[in-house]
Amino acid sequence: MLKAFVLLLLTTVASSAQLLIYNFTAQEQLTGRGVDTVVRSSGTLVIDLITDTAVRLSRARVNGIRRFSISDEFDLIHVRARGPLGSSRSLFISGGSTNGPDGYIETGAHYSGKDAALDLGWYALTMPRSFKGAGYTFLAGDGFSGVIISTVTINHTFASRATIDANNAAETIEQAAERFRQLYLSQGYVE
Repeated sequence: MLKAFVLLLLTTVASSAQLLIYNFTAQEQLTGRGVDTVVRSSGTLVIDLITDTAVRLSRARVNGIRRFSISDEFDLIHVRARGPLGSSRSLFISGGSTNGPDGYIETGAHYSGKDAALDLGWYALTMPRSFKGAGYTFLAGDGFSGVIISTVTINHTFASRATIDANNAAETIEQAAERFRQLYLSQGYVE
């Protein structure tokens, strides 16, 4: 009986500690459809280590309106490279393309950072405490006049308390994203 209880406890704990949460700041250059502007944003990146998926919640002031958006990081790949004296760096790569009602959309991003031991509550994991990266989005609508190109530089910082709270509550990536969505709504941002 005790063995079954310990196995159940270990299974529950192992399945609950699956999220990494990072805060980020970004600067995005948007060009196309008669626009050439810079948008500064901040927000939250939630990574599910079990499914290798991620969701990004971005917030910014656009034309005087506090707005936020939620987007998936497509096809997230994590690669680790070993360095000298046991050090390592992590590289995250995401990208994808789709044909939607607004036309053809292609996205891509890469982020890297030096690995460190991160406290997830009941255990530590080796991942970057902070990492930087760049990305792009290409939207092809109606011919050349419908093209929008977006380039972005992003800095991420590990959100220790948010990560520990999410894992202790056994949140899924969807539940964590919804929690941050509700937080942004309560701060006066519109979706």
